[in-house]
Amino acid sequence: MTVAFFTDDGLFDENEPDGPDEGLEPDCANPMQPPNCDIPQGGMPVEAVLATPQTPIPCKASGCQPLIACQLAQEQGVPCTNPIDLFAFVPRRSDTSSADPAAKAPRRVQFAFGTANVPPGGTETVRLRLTRAGKKILRTSKKRRLNGVFEVRNTPGDLIGSTRVKIRLRK
Repeated sequence: MTVAFFTDDGLFDENEPDGPDEGLEPDCANPMQPPNCDIPQGGMPVEAVLATPQTPIPCKASGCQPLIACQLAQEQGVPCTNPIDLFAFVPRRSDTSSADPAAKAPRRVQFAFGTANVPPGGTETVRLRLTRAGKKILRTSKKRRLNGVFEVRNTPGDLIGSTRVKIRLRK
């Protein structure tokens, strides 16, 4: 029987829990570990991450080469194969006398992309290909460093991790 009730959070739910254990978090300390204990609170397992997020990512005409670490256990035997995007924040070309602060804010441009293929528990340098906009920024930028965002996605394309980074440009 379906009964409507309000949860502790104040949210309306149509499905009443069947028993006292339903709706509770699994006990991951138990040796008989349930299958969802390796999934973080966001719901998606984070596999590939930057090994050194404080170090600027070196980029030149042939591409960018961040150091990627795979957080999967070696016992699983499955490599981290995550799509990776690198976005740069570049100044807008608009008139700076505009009163709108959004007109002066830097725009977010996809700078490089690639796929991590790192063995489980390992660390590797992955080559990211520059986009057309990334090549133009590299060619015309007077700055040697840019702020950016490093994003890791799962195979369907959902964002599972995002890190603020510095991008070091070399010609």
